[in-house]
Amino acid sequence: MLLLVVGFQNAQGANGTVRIALDGFPNGTPRSIVALNRDGVHYVSAESFAQLLSYTIFSNTKNMKMIIRAGLKNIKLSALNPFVMVDDATYQMALETRLEGDKIYIPIAVFLDAVGEELPDRILFDQARRTLSKQHNPNNISAVAIEEKANGTLIRISTTQDFAEGDVAHFIRREYLYVTLLNGKLDSTRLAADYQTGLIRKIVPFQLENAAQISFMLDRKVEEEKVFVQPGEVLISLRTEKTFDPDALQARMEANKKRWLIDRVIIDPGHGGRDPGALSPYSKLKEKEVNLDIAQRLKQLIQSNLKDVEVLMTRETDKFIPVKDRTKFANAHDGKLFISIHCNANPSKSLRGISTYVLGTERTEEALAVAEAENSVIELEESSESYKEMEDAAHILNAIAQSSYLKESEELARMVNKNVSKKANVPNKGVYQGPFYVLMGAAMPRILIETGFVTNSWEEKLLRRRDFRQKVAEAIFESVKTFKKSSEKGIGS
Repeated sequence: MLLLVVGFQNAQGANGTVRIALDGFPNGTPRSIVALNRDGVHYVSAESFAQLLSYTIFSNTKNMKMIIRAGLKNIKLSALNPFVMVDDATYQMALETRLEGDKIYIPIAVFLDAVGEELPDRILFDQARRTLSKQHNPNNISAVAIEEKANGTLIRISTTQDFAEGDVAHFIRREYLYVTLLNGKLDSTRLAADYQTGLIRKIVPFQLENAAQISFMLDRKVEEEKVFVQPGEVLISLRTEKTFDPDALQARMEANKKRWLIDRVIIDPGHGGRDPGALSPYSKLKEKEVNLDIAQRLKQLIQSNLKDVEVLMTRETDKFIPVKDRTKFANAHDGKLFISIHCNANPSKSLRGISTYVLGTERTEEALAVAEAENSVIELEESSESYKEMEDAAHILNAIAQSSYLKESEELARMVNKNVSKKANVPNKGVYQGPFYVLMGAAMPRILIETGFVTNSWEEKLLRRRDFRQKVAEAIFESVKTFKKSSEKGIGS
């Protein structure tokens, strides 16, 4: 049994070390793992926890995210987030993760309560004794995964011990493939599964006296099967009789390739109609007018210079568009980029500069203030009941946790800030993350640009000028052009 004993320097809020004793561990030297006690809750470093159990770690310190590869499972963590994703499933912990320095800490008790059953190892935490332990697992077959490939199906059997080729036997009888592992041990309740689609329709595991047998119900006849044994895995490759039409295959490849082309841009001029947006305290300037003018200029630039790109706008005139309808429009028209254009406002009239926002979990006071201002537009809609769910913090975090395109969105946002700041000669206030309703649900890279402050006397004068709006549009266009070239590199014509 693996045993970790957690000892703290004092009762409240002190950092401590975890002493780990391992039976039969090489050279017998104890190791330590960082632990924290915050308000009576025990947190351990996610990285150290993964290393302790010999799981593979993929981390992004910039975005404060981590993926832990535990057996065949991918466990995805984010800093300051109570949601944990295991492959495509989302689990919610009772507490969110912590961020101390540049490390993510997990509330160990609630983490194990939420996803413990997904781990290949049985890990227990004794709150009273402050002891983390790994129970001896007699099973050496931990998981089974099915992967559908273009030319067949791949079965992955994850093992905690290495099997030799002579230890694995297989045969097909009627609609079942039987795989037997000599001296294999498994938990049949964890491995049994049913599938609605694909070659494999059911997994039926069975423990024999000196072997483990896993039966796979097949949807159709298999032409060829091959078994490969490698450290920690037994692989079974299945190829069916189904042949592929070369023309159909080529068409599918072309369709997949086109999916990644930036060939349709959705421009969203913020506000409109009965929603004027931010108002200038110095003149009659309304944000909605500036947004629409810059959006129209951007559309013209893209259409004139990028002949392979179609541009659609969520509104072409001074019209009120509900927030949800904007991303719904983008998805319905298969957009590849979503650019929402706005002007900023703040009680502090000294603030100025370009800032761009993406959907994410990082929370600064300024980003939250901007998000609150932009989200307040729903008060002007005929019915805001549909947004009640989105107002819930847990829903927002869940939407963010399951969101994609964050890396691409941040890349485009940085380009926009840099180019607008340089071309229009305004300060670069940076790229921020926040819970913006208008960005939720858009299945593409998406950004929200705050081009300048109507509450700053200097920038308000600039925003009223056509030449300044043209410079902003040109800078955004250059960003789109560069982003398109970078994203399509390697795709080919």
